[in-house]
Amino acid sequence: MTPQIRPATPSDFGAIYALIKILGHDLAFDGMRQIYLENLNHPDLHYRVAVNDAARVVGFISLSLQKHLHHAAIIGEIQELIIEPACRGQNIGQALLRHVEQIARQAGAVTVELSTNMRRLDAHRFYEREGFTRSHYRFVKELALETERQDT
Repeated sequence: MTPQIRPATPSDFGAIYALIKILGHDLAFDGMRQIYLENLNHPDLHYRVAVNDAARVVGFISLSLQKHLHHAAIIGEIQELIIEPACRGQNIGQALLRHVEQIARQAGAVTVELSTNMRRLDAHRFYEREGFTRSHYRFVKELALETERQDT
């Protein structure tokens, strides 16, 4: 299947929400929807969907473009890339990556980077096949949990 890739629209939210839930995130529908709709109009955020021949959303990718001081350049960060499990292995992820890499190039970005869960070994292999290299550690501190501890 050769997917059609297009900008995400407000009506795509339900399908995108379902895809993001596949990653194991338990997010409030309304809260995520509000952020999604706000982000659709942000000039440095690019949401793209892959749709199949039946015009059903089967993949989603988001790209954030930022000017980083430590690079003295524009950097593209892929924040989400999710393909419906039944559609994996059909080059949809590769097509979405190529699409946002082109957006990043046109914006003058010098690098595209991403983070992936340490447990997602298949995703690691996929990104390495697509030319990404492991270069950093990412440290995370959950602020909501810290705030809850301080309140008790």
